[in-house]
Amino acid sequence: FFQAKCRIFECAASGTMILELKNPATADFFEDGKECIQFSNYDDMLDKISYFLEHDEERKTIASNAHDKFTKNFTGKLFWDRVLHEIEKGIE
Repeated sequence: FFQAKCRIFECAASGTMILELKNPATADFFEDGKECIQFSNYDDMLDKISYFLEHDEERKTIASNAHDKFTKNFTGKLFWDRVLHEIEKGIE
């Protein structure tokens, strides 16, 4: 089954472009073509690697989009603030 692995968040946090096998779990967090690039098979992966090695600005934009989304939605501080907020709601 498909899962969203931590590496997608590590890539986004570090400002690198996410390139991974088509994964509906990743699509729950990052938009294909805008914040990540997904490939369907080995040849598609090689084609996309070659393309993005030749198109630095597009690769940087996609990486930046993912980084922006990460910093607005998925940082550790945001996560723990949500957890603590839910705990406080449960105590009241």
